[in-house]
Amino acid sequence: MKKAAIIGCGSISHVHARALRNIDHAEIAAVCDTDISKGKSLSQQYTSGRAAIITDWQELCQSDVEVVHICTPHYLHAPMAVELLRHGKIVFMEKPCAISRAQFEQLKQADEMYPGKLGF
Repeated sequence: MKKAAIIGCGSISHVHARALRNIDHAEIAAVCDTDISKGKSLSQQYTSGRAAIITDWQELCQSDVEVVHICTPHYLHAPMAVELLRHGKIVFMEKPCAISRAQFEQLKQADEMYPGKLGF
């Protein structure tokens, strides 16, 4: 069973949560949003409240979560993905993956260092 987390509990997170819920070997173990009420709502709706609710995405770097879905505002995608990849997480992110060439280059370097762990 792969433990998954979703960062960003806005409207697009529901698409990711439904997909994860329908994968037999995946479990939504954590949801993360700076607005705790959004995290609670997503956890309740898709995991009957079993998923951990956190407000600081960096906690996922040290957690036992294996897969992280990034559903945050675009400017956060690349920095979060790079850090999560450095901590050995599999990362699936919404598009666009970066908002600048510099961010894209950082993401590309991280993907080359940790091949096969990034999807978008």
